[in-house]
Amino acid sequence: MYKRQILGKTENELKWREIAQTLKRNFNRYFWDKRWKRLYDHINKDGSPDKKVRPNQIFAITVPHQPLLKPEYQLMVLKEVVSKLTYRYGVASLWQHDPDFHPYHIYPQFYPKDEAYHNGTVWVWLAGSVISSLIKFGYVDLAYELLESESFQILDWGAVGTLSELLDAIP
Repeated sequence: MYKRQILGKTENELKWREIAQTLKRNFNRYFWDKRWKRLYDHINKDGSPDKKVRPNQIFAITVPHQPLLKPEYQLMVLKEVVSKLTYRYGVASLWQHDPDFHPYHIYPQFYPKDEAYHNGTVWVWLAGSVISSLIKFGYVDLAYELLESESFQILDWGAVGTLSELLDAIP
């Protein structure tokens, strides 16, 4: 018996299942850019799509039992994330050719500390989803390279046994 059944929260379960089905039905319509064959990061308050290249799109292809995108779209997302955002040591929070790209977390002479937080710094933990997706589509050599870097960071770099939250995009 599931906890939700024990707790008697079946009305919440039905509500969330309905929301999930609505999302699945509408995801491609609102988030897939048919012209450029890519996924939008989010929808702005005014209803327009945000076209910045960010890593969040990788999560659309790692949903295990409820894929949001067709397989051919999934491969396009993976290729964009790998080619535009993935470094050998992690995944950047914004494409380096974006005018808002800030590669250094701390660079006070040019911008405040947290200006780069979601605008270029590498979020190391995102590599896990990229590695899984690379394996899913048969790019095991690339997956291995990224995994090897992550392993080095955990075992031999900084505080052994830990993984940095983020790194500068350009060391």
